[in-house]
Amino acid sequence: MRNIKCALFAVIASLAAVAQDDYRCTYTPDVLARPCLSGVMSPGGDMTEGDFRTLAAWGVSLLRFQMVRDWHGVDGNQDLNEYDRWLEGRLDHFDTVVLPLACKYGMMVVLDLHVPPGGYDASHEANMFHDARFANHFVKIWRRIARRFRGREGIYGYDLVNEPLQARAAVPGCELQTLMRRAAKAVRAEDPATPIIVESNHCGSPAFFADLEPLPFVNVIYQFHFYWPWEFTHQRILNARMWTVGWPDESHGWNRGTIDWSLKPVIKFQERYGARIYAGEFSAVAWAPGAGNYLRDCISVFKEHGWDWTYHAFREWAGWSVEHAGEDDASLRPSADNPRKRALLDGLKENLKGLRK
Repeated sequence: MRNIKCALFAVIASLAAVAQDDYRCTYTPDVLARPCLSGVMSPGGDMTEGDFRTLAAWGVSLLRFQMVRDWHGVDGNQDLNEYDRWLEGRLDHFDTVVLPLACKYGMMVVLDLHVPPGGYDASHEANMFHDARFANHFVKIWRRIARRFRGREGIYGYDLVNEPLQARAAVPGCELQTLMRRAAKAVRAEDPATPIIVESNHCGSPAFFADLEPLPFVNVIYQFHFYWPWEFTHQRILNARMWTVGWPDESHGWNRGTIDWSLKPVIKFQERYGARIYAGEFSAVAWAPGAGNYLRDCISVFKEHGWDWTYHAFREWAGWSVEHAGEDDASLRPSADNPRKRALLDGLKENLKGLRK
């Protein structure tokens, strides 16, 4: 009965929204009633109950589970039969381990397709925008996932593709906006209510919310990633960026106010369409001076605007981990307490207080 009611609401809400001259996003009552959720992005591999115990102690209420491999590779993930076998393995782990443990420890989970079929070209542009074979397979995958997980408790949403980048002209029907609409339609054919998460172009860039068009479906959440200013968050990574700069830095005009300013396209999108917004990734490398201050400022801005958020990342690369500290990649070491970890845990526990009210 619940699924029937959600399906009816979805059809009515979508038709009503499309008929309006000024589109407004529509959400089912259960999604509207969600409090602000906050947490972290998962490791790239399997998770254990020990991981979830740690996250629960931190106050995590939202986990972004990334299904990823060959992230930096060129033209990988192109054997579609082999890709499907890998993906089914990740979905099995999500189904039998991650989702049950998340529910046990009071968390919701984002199901994140971190690498699409067809992989990336040398510029890290997804090949599915330029090859209909990969694009069509992408749509089929999401229909299959939606059929498998329809109605399951604890799923925050289906994150269609991580950090899409389409800078060159696409094959007709495979453009980013068109392909996300096709995938969302496939999801809704199987699952009428689980939220669908769409990221802006150029790797979830806040600036590209100015070009983002809302999808005409119920329960669509819009996601951005935040690594700004790049000179601060990614300083001295891979020997390509050798500067050392701190936060805040008034000589560069960097402070909390400039974070809010850089997110204006997201804020305008939220106000114009009534959209639910999700900050899916944000971080600063472990050795960035003042990184704890930066994380506090980001979390403060996200909270002010009522956005859900997940920090990048938990037990992935040590340079992003708040459980490590160091002056560079070579000196990273486990750290039980540091300013970045305190900033993250303070932000998580502040949201946890809101959940308990």
